[in-house]
Amino acid sequence: MAELDPDLDELANIAGGLDLLSELIATLKVEDATLQTRIVDSISSVYSKLNQARARGQQLRRDMGSAEAVGQFS
Repeated sequence: MAELDPDLDELANIAGGLDLLSELIATLKVEDATLQTRIVDSISSVYSKLNQARARGQQLRRDMGSAEAVGQFS
């Protein structure tokens, strides 16, 4: 179960970087609205994949914890 913690921590760090990137994009003056929309959509897509990976990792950690708990009482 603990072996997933470094990976989940890294995903949290990546999320923090995406937050910073999103804030930066919001402050930039982009003349081309289409370009800004593409950038925001790309960041959103990465967020989506990141959140899916985090959810899978958290579920795996819960599943492993449940299996360990069952193993202790067997």
